[in-house]
Amino acid sequence: MVDRENERRYYKKTLTQTSRPPKEEIRMRDFWAFRTMVTPVIIQILFWIGTVLCLIFGTFMIIYGSGYFGAKSQYLWKGVLLFVLGPLGVRVYCEILIIFFRINETLTEIKHAIDRRPEA
Repeated sequence: MVDRENERRYYKKTLTQTSRPPKEEIRMRDFWAFRTMVTPVIIQILFWIGTVLCLIFGTFMIIYGSGYFGAKSQYLWKGVLLFVLGPLGVRVYCEILIIFFRINETLTEIKHAIDRRPEA
């Protein structure tokens, strides 16, 4: 009979351990073997670039639209929407992309936990 309390403690301990090594232990061979993902970092950089572009273009549209009445005043409202909702849209898009990498990390952690499981 398997001791359930010891088994619970073992799984709790192994599931809290991450499959990714600490930053100081990431080696070049892990990078070249594709064990270290660089795409999440690139996605975060693209998020900040997209946010800054939305804010800049939103500001230009607000300035351009505020000087006119009538047909060109639509730029004012489009600029406000781009300024407010643009960064939110960029954030949601980037989070959707990062979810795939989080799923990969979680599956790797589960695999390592199963590999380290004691034989019954």
